[in-house]
Amino acid sequence: VCSSDLGFLPVNLLGGRVYSGATRTIPIASGYAQNIGFGDLVTISSSGTIERVDTSSGAKAAFASAPVGIFLGCSFTDPTLKYFLNDQNWVSGTVASDAKAVIVDDPDAVFQVTLTNGSGTQYTASAATQSNVGNNIGYYQPSTLVNAAGNSTVSANLASANTTSTLPWRIVAVVPESALSDGTFTQVQVIYNFGLHIYRQATGI
Repeated sequence: VCSSDLGFLPVNLLGGRVYSGATRTIPIASGYAQNIGFGDLVTISSSGTIERVDTSSGAKAAFASAPVGIFLGCSFTDPTLKYFLNDQNWVSGTVASDAKAVIVDDPDAVFQVTLTNGSGTQYTASAATQSNVGNNIGYYQPSTLVNAAGNSTVSANLASANTTSTLPWRIVAVVPESALSDGTFTQVQVIYNFGLHIYRQATGI
């Protein structure tokens, strides 16, 4: 898959293991007042429900809270129509007592993501090269958190790629299908940096 505007898309697991599509369902609090899109980073709140990791825009050099995984949609009984829905995204303020998020919560998951610069602009030249594999990298969250299709707008911030240990992601591969005419790549595959996933932290919520 080579597409922008999907946020973090699970493609396989560490060691080249196949991602089987396994997910976990975790409740969303009725009325939760943030949009969440397909491919967004989410965490578990102190009440045990799903929330966005980030609610503000801009370049991110660290997770605002430890992620539990990536949001791949949700299900709930529509309060107006009174029937059960499976939806691509969570709309801020939705009232539904049975709402559940579908989460890729495997801490060994590998995600494909589009690269942007420190201002959130996608590259048309001079993007990632093979030398970026092994770098740590931050990400960029636009002010519009979810696009019209219900997908995440988050991207990886190539301008931040470095050896800095506190950056939240590790680049494990470039994506050949995203090659530009100059031989650089607009997408990479990333994993959570060491010890940052909520399941890999010794302190509980």
